[in-house]
Amino acid sequence: MFYRKLKKVGVKLKRTSEILGYVTEMFSCLYSVNRKTLKYEEQYIEELNKAVILLNIKRIIQLCFFVGILQVFFVILGKYSSYYEAIGNLKLLNFGLAIFNIVTCIIYSIAALELYKKQINFKAMKKLYISYYFLICIILFLYFYTDIQNGRTSFYIIFITMIFTAFPIFTNSETFFFISINTTGIIGFFIFININLIFKNFYSLLILIIGWIIMIQRRNDNVNGLYNQIKLTFLNKNLENLSMNDHLTGLPNRRFLDEYVKSNLPKWILNNNKVMVLMIDIDNFKNYNDTYSHLDGDDCLSAVASTMKKSFLKFTNIDYIIARIGGEEFLALIDGWKTKDEIKKISSQIRQSVEDMHLIAGSGSLYEYVTISIGGCIFDPSDADKPNSTPIEAYYRIADFELYNAKKGGKNSISIEGELIK
Repeated sequence: MFYRKLKKVGVKLKRTSEILGYVTEMFSCLYSVNRKTLKYEEQYIEELNKAVILLNIKRIIQLCFFVGILQVFFVILGKYSSYYEAIGNLKLLNFGLAIFNIVTCIIYSIAALELYKKQINFKAMKKLYISYYFLICIILFLYFYTDIQNGRTSFYIIFITMIFTAFPIFTNSETFFFISINTTGIIGFFIFININLIFKNFYSLLILIIGWIIMIQRRNDNVNGLYNQIKLTFLNKNLENLSMNDHLTGLPNRRFLDEYVKSNLPKWILNNNKVMVLMIDIDNFKNYNDTYSHLDGDDCLSAVASTMKKSFLKFTNIDYIIARIGGEEFLALIDGWKTKDEIKKISSQIRQSVEDMHLIAGSGSLYEYVTISIGGCIFDPSDADKPNSTPIEAYYRIADFELYNAKKGGKNSISIEGELIK
């Protein structure tokens, strides 16, 4: 008698060791697959995490629809098929699970849609999809329990595998968390109820192990694909920035200026906003290059551009753009100004800020320090949509003529519509 009991215990221990062997093999496979991930560059990590979260939220919406339809199907199947009909008190559990599952799908799909539309609270998004998959595990475990109690081969292991293989993209820690929950939970059920049922459901467990390996590989492929997309987007954006900005001064170039005018012209016409056009030129810049060097001239250009940009930032009530359009020439468009005196104040402050840099001018210059001259005119956009109207580019020439007057008036000066300001 004692020998028989000992033999049964030995058989159970042998089977348990075989199960643990399968689990160990599964984790070693997962580890070897997981090592194939790309090493991501730090600058793209934040955007990559956001992209993964958004994709998971999108898949939650799909999954809620999938699970909801599946739940209705099994409710109908349970009603007309004796195989799926629960025994005794388990009927109530099955019905309760069905209602709970449908309500969960509705609530989570609504929440996921709201978060996906706003795309602001990424922490809430992550909590949402992690909690939903955790809830899915519990629901499927309970269904799995009813199948085992009814003495049937359970297909819910396969459903768990299908869901986790097809939908989520988890981090390494999240992946192993869900693997641990599912594997421990399922094997725990078998050991608690009847360890012999493991072999009855052997193929389902085998599918589960294969499913986890596929899930890890899919996760790597998905994340690597998203990473490559984000990196390509960043590179394209950088190339676009390079094509739209002057590499020396960091200011927008003529191409960007033209795009800016094109996009803002309808707004100027609609609001009847008069735009001030300022043409700016560094005085005696050739002398500076000849006295020092072209490399020093580049430094001078960069310093003047930076100073003018800082001066514009002090005026918070205006919209503006300042661009380098060639050589030592810059062009500014100012929208939102109220009076001509305000424009005079802005222009004077820009001119003074450059002089206050105290960059020693080149030999032969009129002034001790590097200075600028400014010419300005007013562009009235209300005339821009009329037949035979003067395009804004023509006002650039008018501003250039005003700049010539400022130079003629002694340089380090401002000329706005014929009025010379020293």
